[in-house]
Amino acid sequence: MVMSEPKSQGATFDSIAVLPLDNFSDDPEQDYFVAGMHEALIAELAQIRALGVISRTSMNRYRNTEKSVPEIAGELDVDVVLEGSVMRAGDRVRITVQLIGANPERHLWAETYDGDLQDVLRLHSDVASAVAREIQVAVTPEEEARLASTREVDPVVYQHYLRGRQLCVSQEESELYRGIDQHRQAISLDPTYAPAHAGMAKCYSALAAFFVPPEEVATQVQTAVSEALRLDDELAEAHAMNGHMKLFFLRDDSGGKDFERAMELDPNSVRVLMDYGRFLTASARFDEALPLFERAVELDPLGATTVEDLGWANFVARRYDESILHLQKSLELDPEFVYGYGWLAAAYTQKGMVDEAMAAATRAETLAGDSEDQNILGVLGWVYATLGQRSEAQRILDQIGRLALRRRVDPVQLGAIYGALGELDLAMELIEESASKSSVAPYLAAHPFTDSMRSDPRFQEILRNAGLEQ
Repeated sequence: MVMSEPKSQGATFDSIAVLPLDNFSDDPEQDYFVAGMHEALIAELAQIRALGVISRTSMNRYRNTEKSVPEIAGELDVDVVLEGSVMRAGDRVRITVQLIGANPERHLWAETYDGDLQDVLRLHSDVASAVAREIQVAVTPEEEARLASTREVDPVVYQHYLRGRQLCVSQEESELYRGIDQHRQAISLDPTYAPAHAGMAKCYSALAAFFVPPEEVATQVQTAVSEALRLDDELAEAHAMNGHMKLFFLRDDSGGKDFERAMELDPNSVRVLMDYGRFLTASARFDEALPLFERAVELDPLGATTVEDLGWANFVARRYDESILHLQKSLELDPEFVYGYGWLAAAYTQKGMVDEAMAAATRAETLAGDSEDQNILGVLGWVYATLGQRSEAQRILDQIGRLALRRRVDPVQLGAIYGALGELDLAMELIEESASKSSVAPYLAAHPFTDSMRSDPRFQEILRNAGLEQ
C-alpha cells in the first residue's frame, strides 16, 4: 500500500534524521527488535556518501518527543525527517514510514512495507532506496548495488545479533561476556552471517580495552575479523575492525587502507570515523584525525561520548582550549559523564588551571565511586600527580592496587602516574612491561601523559623495541 505526495518543486536534500520508530506491536518485548530496525535503517541510509545521516545515539534523545519536526531539524541541522512505526505479528513485519520536509514543514511521501521476518533486511534496504529516490540524492552504482544486495536472515539469528550488539557497547565486564554469548549463539545458528562475526570481534576488543590482556583475546579477534571479511568483503565494520586489530593487537600500522575502505562502504558511520580517528591519533597524525572526530560529531551532535571523544582527541593533540570546549559540551549533554569530567580535569591541568582541575577531578571521582575502571582511575591519578597532589595520587594508586588483586590491571596506567610523580625508574619499568601487550600502548608515543618521560633515552628505546616509534 502506497500513500505518496510529490515533492515540492522537485527539491533535493542532502541531510536526514530518522526518528526512533514506534512499536505498534502488542508486545513491549519487541522494543529491542524495533530499536534494531531503527539502527539498521539508519545504517542503510548511511551507506550513501552524498547523504548526511544523523546517528542513532543522537536520535534516541527524541524518543517520545513532543518537539515539532522543524524544531528537531533545526537542532540537528538537517533538511528532512523520516518517522515511522513497526508492527510485528508472528512472522510478519509491517513498516510504515513518512518523509517530512522541515523548512517549511510539509509531508513529502509515505509508504507501507510488509514482509516476512526473514525478509527484514530487505525491508530496510527497500525503505532506504525509496527515501534516496524521493529526496533525489545522488547514489553511486556501487551504493545502489549494495542497497539491493540484501540476504535473508533467520529471525532468531537476527535477534541474537541485535541483543549482542546492544550489550557490546557496555563498559561492564559481565555485559560484554553476555554480548559475546549472544553473538556466539547467532553464529552457531548461522555461521555464514558476517555481521555476527564482526560483532564478536568488537566485543572481544572491548574486553581487551578494559578487562583482559590483549594477548588473551587476540586470536579470537583475528579469527572473527577474518571470517567476517571472508563472508562479506563489503562489510564496513569488518574492515574497520581489521585496521584496529592490526595496530592495537598486532602492532602493525598498515591498517589505514582498511579504514579507508570502511569509510568508502559506510561514509556516515560514527563508529568507523572515531575508530579511524583513534588509529591516526596513535600515530600523532592529528591534522588527519581531528576532522574525522569533527565529522562524527556532525553526525552525532547529541551523543555525549562522541563529543567527549572529540575533546579527548584535541587533548592528545595538545589543543587544550578546544579540548575544554568540547568536554564542557559533553557534560551539558550528560551532566554525570565521568569521562567528561576526567578529561576536563586533565585539560585544565595542562592549562595550569589548578582549582578548575581539582574541582573536575573531584566530581569525576565522586561519580566513579569505588570504580573498577582502570582507565578513569589512570586519568585521575595522573591529574593529581601532575598537580603535585601526592597524597591524592597515592590514594588512586592504592585503589588501582586493590583492583589488581581481583583482575588484570594494565601497567601503563601506573607508569603514567609514577612518571608524573617523578619516579622515572619505576615508571620505565611499568611502561616497558606494558609496551608490547597493552591495548593502549600504541598511544604511548603521542600522548601527553608520557611527556614527563619523553626525553629519557630509556623511553625511546622502549618504543623502538615495541615497534611504536614514530
